[in-house]
Amino acid sequence: WRDPSTGQNWQRLVIPVRRRDGKLVGLVGRAIDSEAPDKYFAYWHWNKTNYIYGQDRLPKDTKAIIVVEGMFDTMKFWEYGLPVGGIIGSEPSERQAQMLMEYEKVLLALDRDKAGEKGTEWLIRRLANRVPLFSVPFPDRKTDPKQFTFEEAWEGFKGAKRIL
Repeated sequence: WRDPSTGQNWQRLVIPVRRRDGKLVGLVGRAIDSEAPDKYFAYWHWNKTNYIYGQDRLPKDTKAIIVVEGMFDTMKFWEYGLPVGGIIGSEPSERQAQMLMEYEKVLLALDRDKAGEKGTEWLIRRLANRVPLFSVPFPDRKTDPKQFTFEEAWEGFKGAKRIL
């Protein structure tokens, strides 16, 4: 990606984003260089708030979904064989909340930082009494789902505590 204001080329890892039916809707570029002005860049100017990243990879009959923030969190849990979707940031949208109501069980595993806690609280308020909500326990001193080992991720999935 070339920054039009400086002419600088920034290398990015490009990740496809698909609708639930598998149709490609956009691309996200994740900066590889720490000096890049933007960590993430949405190609094609698509609206991330209309999608749950990775939902296209879930079987149609999936009953439960683990909700994480980012694409790398999502990919890590895919690697472990867990039903996961990312809200592509820490601020969920109304549309994403509606999509989560399609599941019989929603397990929240947003990052354990200020932004993730704010997003978690928003989801709890929005989804309360609409879908059973659970909190995925985080292992000691871990604040991000992509830090989980295989065993920790599965223990969190199985040991999630009911919120509402």
